[in-house]
Order: sequence, then C-alpha cells, then structure tokens
Amino acid sequence: MTHWVRTGSLDAPAGRRAGDREVRVALAPCDVAKQRHGAIFADADGTYDFAEAPGLVAKLEDGNDLVLGSRMRGDIRPGAMPLMHRWVGTPVLTFVLNLLHAGRGQRVSDCTSWFRCFRRRSFSAWGADATGMEFASEMLVQAMKSGARIAEVPITLRPDTRHRSPHLKRWRDGMRHLLHILSASPPLFFRLGLVTIVLTCTVLLVVLR
Repeated sequence: MTHWVRTGSLDAPAGRRAGDREVRVALAPCDVAKQRHGAIFADADGTYDFAEAPGLVAKLEDGNDLVLGSRMRGDIRPGAMPLMHRWVGTPVLTFVLNLLHAGRGQRVSDCTSWFRCFRRRSFSAWGADATGMEFASEMLVQAMKSGARIAEVPITLRPDTRHRSPHLKRWRDGMRHLLHILSASPPLFFRLGLVTIVLTCTVLLVVLR
C-alpha cells in the first residue's frame, strides 16, 4: 500500500510522518494508476490526520474497492470547514450523487472528502482522469457505475495549517462538481426531455383548442 500525498500543499512532510509505509508524491491524479496495489491520498495541509489511515486500509482489506474518510460522520473541528460547505455544499452534492448514481450499498455521506483509499486495479478500470476538484466526484461516479464496493470511515478534520489562501473556489468548484455529477447521468436528461415534450404538447393542445 502506498500513501499518496496530493501536491500543491505546503506541508507535504506530514505524509512522510504517517508511519512506516512508503510515501510517494504523485504529480497528478492519473499517476495513482502507476502504483502497484493501492493508494491512500489526502491533502497534506494538516487538515487530515494520516494516523487515521490504518482505519481506511482495514476497510479496504475487508474486500472494498474504495474507502472514503467521511468528515460528515466524524469530528469536524471548529474552523476546519466553512459553514456553507458543511451544511449546504457537501450535503447537497452528496444527495444528488447518491440519488443519481448510488446502487445498493453504495450510498456515501461525504462525496467531496479528499482522504481516500482504493485498489489500484479498480482505479484503473474507473478511468477517472479529471484534473480539477471535480476529480473527487468523478472517481465516485465511475466507481458506482462499475459496481464497486464502497465503504466509509469516520475521520477528523482540522483547520488548514497553511499560511496562504486555499485553492478551493467555493462557487466555481462546487458547480464543477455538480455539473459532472449531472452530466454523468444520461437517464436524467432523457427524463427531463420527456417531461418537457409532454408539457409542451399539453400546452399546445390547450392553446389550439
């Protein structure tokens, strides 16, 4: 198992203190496919506790393909997550994702968590290759579509330790997540189109009578 520390954060050494497992810093999400068996990845900005990684690994060894560290089921420390993200953004995105894509036993509570553990072979089959924040949603959508076994582990979220503004842009990145979740569901657009046609025909019949 390899820890993957996502680049872009200033305190990457936090990953190297995670334990006696090898630590690699990937250049991009697609680099995970080069690892041998599996990977753990997380933001290395001090918000996630790498000491909780064994809990994710244990769930993976139980036969799951993807394990999420759930902030919503865990301990969110004061100041660690903006109120808008905690009570609106993440719950809404997670609800839509579950509604459109989750199969039996695949429902999750935190679709935007960046603390995850997964099997390399499964990841390669999902074909997730987004380069923005929507990568988190794309991975879940593709995993759900493939029938992957998904589990969650409660985790702790701490305030960001960086001395600069975060990369996250609330509305831009939120919409990228939402648009990807919606666009990956053709049946949704088929149903919306069907409803539009029915309503249009009904209106025309009433007007032309």
